[in-house]
Amino acid sequence: MKPLSIMVIEGVKLVFRKNPNYFECDAAGERLPYIDAVSVSFLIDKQVAFLEFIKGKFDFMSGIDARYKDELLTYDGNLRKKYEDKIELITEPYLNTEYFSFFIDPNDPLGSDRARALRQAVSLCIDREKMLRYLRNGIGEPGTGGMIPVGLPGHSSTIGYGYDLKRAQRLVAENHLEGYLLQLSTVADYADIGKFVQSQVEQIGLQCKMEVMPPATMRSMRSNCSLPFFRSSWVADYPDGENYLSLFTTSNHCPAGPNYTHYTNPKYDKLYDKALLCNDLEQRAQYYTEMDSLMMRDAPVVVLFYDEVLRFVNKRVKDMGSNPTNLLDLRRVRME
Repeated sequence: MKPLSIMVIEGVKLVFRKNPNYFECDAAGERLPYIDAVSVSFLIDKQVAFLEFIKGKFDFMSGIDARYKDELLTYDGNLRKKYEDKIELITEPYLNTEYFSFFIDPNDPLGSDRARALRQAVSLCIDREKMLRYLRNGIGEPGTGGMIPVGLPGHSSTIGYGYDLKRAQRLVAENHLEGYLLQLSTVADYADIGKFVQSQVEQIGLQCKMEVMPPATMRSMRSNCSLPFFRSSWVADYPDGENYLSLFTTSNHCPAGPNYTHYTNPKYDKLYDKALLCNDLEQRAQYYTEMDSLMMRDAPVVVLFYDEVLRFVNKRVKDMGSNPTNLLDLRRVRME
């Protein structure tokens, strides 16, 4: 039995009404949920949604947009003082890894070794701390580990790529990659990060052409293996490192699965199978770390950052809370 019933006005509003027969009660015996209804409005323009939230029309807003991030947050990711009496900011680590992906073409004219050196150089030349501070107001953790985000078993901060400009330049020079043209595809919401990466790779002697496309176009083209270098992200379906590592198994090559890089490594596949059959949690975490480390050495992805849940809540809303998968649980929310 669900705590709420649903009413929909297509394209305008979604209303969840309290189910008076919902079975769950709190410790004092009061039936959940506390609130009578929840109204969700559909606004395509995030700037309009922000303005309506500030006016008090909406009680809750999740996430941040580049157009108003500096209005709400300081460069350190704190709520600006002028909003402290009206808004509560709730943050916590989010099981979401943001990254750029390379499509690994077995017929790449660079050859496998030079192509790997190119990917490694790109990962090394990005100053992630600077990117987070100036483009995301400090929201998130620099992606200097592997694909598994901070907080999940198997994560290791030592297996990824930190900012090492000299090493990146050396890889480019040693592999005669000067002037190589990267074709980066991204979506409008991440154009600022794309431009930042573009400027970073150009300082090591590479060229980078960026194309901004609609999300639906990007999804279609990446499934058809038509994008050489493209924006990606992965939010965990469940809190386990396997959810991230499955993105790089041979059996999951797109279009049959979500391995849009077409990364293939027999040793990786064997470790993945071992991890699936392992019931010992510590041993399985070790398999995860070994797999993540192996994959990161081949660098099919450029891990940018591990995201944070960001919730802006009107102060009249009490006990909103949060969780690492950013699921909205309103059963214990009260309104003043």
